[in-house]
Amino acid sequence: MLAGWARLMAQHPRLVLVMVGLSVLGSIWVTLLGVNFPGIGKLGPLGFQSNRNDLISPRLDWNQRFINWQKGFPGTWDFIIVVDVGPDEPGRAEKVTAARAMIDQIGPALQKDPWVKRAVWGFDSNSVSPKAIRLETLDESKPTDDFRFWLQEMRSSADLIASASPQAFLASVLNQLQQTESAEDADETQAIAGLRQFAAVLNAFNTALRNDSDQPTDLDKLIRESQPATWNYLVSDNGRLYFLRVTPRHDEGSLNALEPAIASVRNIIADMQSRHPGVTMGMTGIDVVETDETAVVNFDSTWTGALTGLCMFGLLVMAFHSWRMPLMIMLSLGVAILWSFGFTTVFVGHLQVISIVFIPLLLGLGIAYGIYLASRFEWCVISMRTMHRDTRRRWWMSFRPWGRAY
Repeated sequence: MLAGWARLMAQHPRLVLVMVGLSVLGSIWVTLLGVNFPGIGKLGPLGFQSNRNDLISPRLDWNQRFINWQKGFPGTWDFIIVVDVGPDEPGRAEKVTAARAMIDQIGPALQKDPWVKRAVWGFDSNSVSPKAIRLETLDESKPTDDFRFWLQEMRSSADLIASASPQAFLASVLNQLQQTESAEDADETQAIAGLRQFAAVLNAFNTALRNDSDQPTDLDKLIRESQPATWNYLVSDNGRLYFLRVTPRHDEGSLNALEPAIASVRNIIADMQSRHPGVTMGMTGIDVVETDETAVVNFDSTWTGALTGLCMFGLLVMAFHSWRMPLMIMLSLGVAILWSFGFTTVFVGHLQVISIVFIPLLLGLGIAYGIYLASRFEWCVISMRTMHRDTRRRWWMSFRPWGRAY
């Protein structure tokens, strides 16, 4: 096959050069812009897939569970912004104040960002959904924080939340009071908590009775307003780390759908850190880490490939004592790499964090074959002094032992 290819190049050099040039242009076009084919769809452009899970077979049981978790549970694509106020040492109170001030600014800024669907940096204890009662199996052996305290308050107010009307709630309270009076082991703490909630309801009823306007009284709002608002930040048990949870919007037209959201959130973080230089803050998450790894690999592979090409060209110049043959070898190697990109675009469509390093590998393998072929051709040129008539035989003798060896 190689001998036949050599014979074709020797007999029709211009045709071969035209075919090579057109194929190179086609490879560049499909790699950078893509081509629409009727009945097949669009091929290209070549993208980069940062999802490491695509490297693993989805048929594996444990990987299938991970895929189901990503698809079935909300928040698996969320970003987590972490604010570190430092260890418990003198001056930490000032850091906590500065961190909370920055969180109060970055939270609304994230909410307004077009690439952010939702940002959560805290909650009002009095506005927690009644559905939180389902968390009553929370492990109470862990250090208690404000969230657990107010969750206990909600748990003790289960009857109030579950009652369909104020009359039903009053009937439920009366029934519980009757049972408490007859029980010998009544818990005094629970009774006080229940009376406290009952007092808030009575205050709301009293306000409703004194309503002189024509508008109906919003009893639920009055009950909530009778309790002081308590804002709770998302903070670790030791109080050192503050968290913000960001739900991003996906860019459906991009291969890495979360890259624009990550860049936008990082711009907001950089702006806030410039306003609060004493606060340490960063962002993490599965896709955030994978995007960072992708950027590093792209940068390293690009510069590694360029440096490898320059070093090889320098070695070839020193080995052949000329510029012409090294330039021809590097040009042929560049054509082969462009063909590889076009082939990858058509049959695969994207690169991975592992497959992107194939450029330095191609350079190393290609130059090994190129040096042998160029050296063999020079030997044939020296052995056969006639020019045009023996060109075919030179190529044939150059390719034949190379094909047998490899």
